[in-house]
Amino acid sequence: MKLRNIVWVGMLFLSLLTYAQKPVYSFSDKGDIVTNSSYIKPFDTCTFKGVTPYIMKFENMLKTLSGQTYEIRCYKYNNWENDPGDFHVIEVRYNNNVVLTLENPEGWDFFSQDFVSSIMSYLCYGKVDLDENTIVLLFTGTNIMSQPPYCTLIVLKEGKASLIYNQQAFINDIQKNNILTRIVLQRNTVEWLNENTQSNKPEYDSLILKSGMVYSAK
Repeated sequence: MKLRNIVWVGMLFLSLLTYAQKPVYSFSDKGDIVTNSSYIKPFDTCTFKGVTPYIMKFENMLKTLSGQTYEIRCYKYNNWENDPGDFHVIEVRYNNNVVLTLENPEGWDFFSQDFVSSIMSYLCYGKVDLDENTIVLLFTGTNIMSQPPYCTLIVLKEGKASLIYNQQAFINDIQKNNILTRIVLQRNTVEWLNENTQSNKPEYDSLILKSGMVYSAK
């Protein structure tokens, strides 16, 4: 009886999760990714002098399951040794052509080594094979003044790269199985009145990566 109850609760949870899921992007008639601006918060960009030539911090080649090859480069601003961020520019190349460049003056951070060894593919970003021809890259921004950093997702598909998600949120957990990857996000900073009393509660969202699509689930 207890096992039956556990199975029923699990099925109910999955049904509720499915009901709450909304696609983060869509596809055009030609199959190109169409982004949704409600999931993409622009970076506060400025024009800085003396930050070039950029300093290469990370470079990596990766392939889709079908064999398409992309190059990922991460750069740090020049003369920003003590400023926030392990890198400030993300560049994606395909067939030696730049297909996407993102710039974030607040910077992105490397993932901790424990995080990388357990669930991430690389120090600089997380990688999820969404289907045979599609890869999702996950980046985490710099935590400044205890505020949620940017959580950035890029989709690589058919020789193109698209920014599909950019919101301020802590990455609390990443859960994987054979069907999906779930990224658990905390959208706010929890404040404490004292060591035992919270003044507010954490606000959670999730991103579900499965079946060739990324979904938002609340």
